[in-house]
Amino acid sequence: MAISRLKSIVGTLLGVITGVSVIALLMSSLVLLQYLQLLISNNYYEIRTLLRQGFHPNNLIKSFWFYFIKLFAIIASIGFIAFILLKILVDHLLIAGGIALKSSLSVEAILALIISLILFAIASYWTARNGVMKWFNV
Repeated sequence: MAISRLKSIVGTLLGVITGVSVIALLMSSLVLLQYLQLLISNNYYEIRTLLRQGFHPNNLIKSFWFYFIKLFAIIASIGFIAFILLKILVDHLLIAGGIALKSSLSVEAILALIISLILFAIASYWTARNGVMKWFNV
């Protein structure tokens, strides 16, 4: 009876930790979006010069967008690898303590990572587009 109660508590605790990590991932994407806005606003002169030289605004938008997609993907990959390694370690410790939980990766965690990457891609494209088009229309 005590083992099943402990399994339930550990399962709930791992679910809460997964939820907190998703929130941290979303907050890191907000920080990256703010950095993108700062980068665009601080590079006003360079963006205007490139636009005056004939660069199409879509090329500049794609440059900013791909840079931040790559950056977020690297950060998310490092976080996901760390998550897998910590999960393996925790599973080993729990099995050594006599508590056997299912050792598969949760589909929710993978979906949350994919959804956050898609949301970040949309938000970063929108931010880059608004920033560059603001200087294009001046």
